[in-house]
Formats: sequence, C-alpha cells, structure tokens
Amino acid sequence: MRRLLINESDNYNFEKTEYNDWVSYGQSKTANIYMATGIERRYRSRGLHATSVHPGGIATGLTQHIDPALIE
Repeated sequence: MRRLLINESDNYNFEKTEYNDWVSYGQSKTANIYMATGIERRYRSRGLHATSVHPGGIATGLTQHIDPALIE
C-alpha cells in the first residue's frame, strides 16, 4: 500500500519550501482522509462515524487562485 504524505509538521504552509498548488491540494485531501480515519477509529464504538470523499468536478470559487492555464 502506498503511504499518503503531508508536509513536515513545521512546514504545513510551505514556508520552508516552494509553494506548489497541486501538492497543497493533495495534502489537504490526505488530511481529510487522516481525520476521517482517526474519528472512525476512536469513536465508532460510540456510534460516531466519519467518511471522506473526493469532491469530483464540482465548480467552486476555489479555482480563482489557480493559474488559468492549469485549468485549461
């Protein structure tokens, strides 16, 4: 199984490395998976469950920060 990664805990905001929009997006999705997994592991016996999903192709205002050439 491939290990999912996020930046080192002292570099979540790309202060020590060059910012990369796709890496940033990917690590936010990974963090969602980790959070849902942690909630499920800790609280499922109490009836609390969590899931994470890929947003698919939903059009949102988030793309305003992405270079238009990448969107094309």
